[in-house]
Amino acid sequence: MRYESDKKTKKIYYFAATHWDREWYKTVDEYRFLLVPVMDKILKTLSTDPDFKLFTLDGQTSILEDYLTVRGSGSQEDLLKSLIHDGRLLIGPWYTMPDEFLTSCESLIQNLLYGHTICEKYQADPLKTGYVCDTFGHIANFPQILNGFGIKSALISRGTNDDDLDCFFQWSSPDGSDVLTFKAPEVCGYGSFFFEVLSEFAPNYEEHIEEMTEKAIRYVERELTRTSLPYVILMDGMDHETIHEFIPEILARLSAHFDCPVVQERLDDVFKEINKDLPGKPSARTGELTDHCKAYVMHNKLIPHTLSSRYDLKEANDRCQNLLEHYAMPCSAIDTINGTDYLYSYIDYAYSLLLQNHAHDSICGCSIDAVHREMQTRFAKVYHTAKEYFFQFCSREYFRS
Repeated sequence: MRYESDKKTKKIYYFAATHWDREWYKTVDEYRFLLVPVMDKILKTLSTDPDFKLFTLDGQTSILEDYLTVRGSGSQEDLLKSLIHDGRLLIGPWYTMPDEFLTSCESLIQNLLYGHTICEKYQADPLKTGYVCDTFGHIANFPQILNGFGIKSALISRGTNDDDLDCFFQWSSPDGSDVLTFKAPEVCGYGSFFFEVLSEFAPNYEEHIEEMTEKAIRYVERELTRTSLPYVILMDGMDHETIHEFIPEILARLSAHFDCPVVQERLDDVFKEINKDLPGKPSARTGELTDHCKAYVMHNKLIPHTLSSRYDLKEANDRCQNLLEHYAMPCSAIDTINGTDYLYSYIDYAYSLLLQNHAHDSICGCSIDAVHREMQTRFAKVYHTAKEYFFQFCSREYFRS
């Protein structure tokens, strides 16, 4: 069932984010030259404009490390920590946004664990939504993994289509674990609001508030056709895009036009509100989400079969995952029992490198040669660290006996 045109719109949510491919057609270090000014503007806007309530850092805590590599130990770091602590800058739940099919379930768990650990260091309440806006399809056990971290919602772009599914639907794993899920628009996905409403008027946005408002009204009207519910999420989270400081004025105009609240809220709170108001059981899916988009659009292609792309990366990844999961980590558990748990920092180090390689554009093998050369270096470091940990453990246990 789709939205009835005469039904009153109950609430519109504006979602401000940036999608940060930390390496893709540039290396991490090259992208950092773009990341720093983007982050500087985000921090400045949030700290000076109380009408811009919050901004989401793509669900990836690795962005913080990349930024603070050159902006750490100063006023910007203090401002960053303050905004995170106050809930204005939302981080987590991931360390990096992974591909789900090319990485193990244990690696996905470690990814969420690392993301939550970094959130704890910042005294932040992590985003409790499985935010995977650009991942190329989704495994059947994903809701189950999310539920293990107390996450009851997800936001996706690929793997379903508008022809046979409401944009709000209940997605279940085979064990019955489920998450209320929102699928971003087919056209331009997580960056659709930017592309359809804002991009035409860059960089002189302030001169075109009226035109952007008219486009925003059409955007809302189209989004209402994708759901049976009286809710709309405005997806403004395009690749490497910065904060749009003029947005509060457009939101006020939308509120007046539709005679409903247009708000800026945490994504996990958005799902909680919608879940309370569901009229019975929503549309549902169980298992993998690997449907192709049926519309011919520029963005929302599934991009399957990346296992065969740069297979040397997949082989190295399997080797590292196997060594960590079946050798090094069981040994670290015994070390913990024996009171030598301080050695787990070596496992932490190895996983931090491995998870950097699990970002979707990295492990899928769709980046430039320079990126994949750096990945091989990381894989080598992971392998040598995990292997040496195992050898050292065997040596300790031999002499202990």
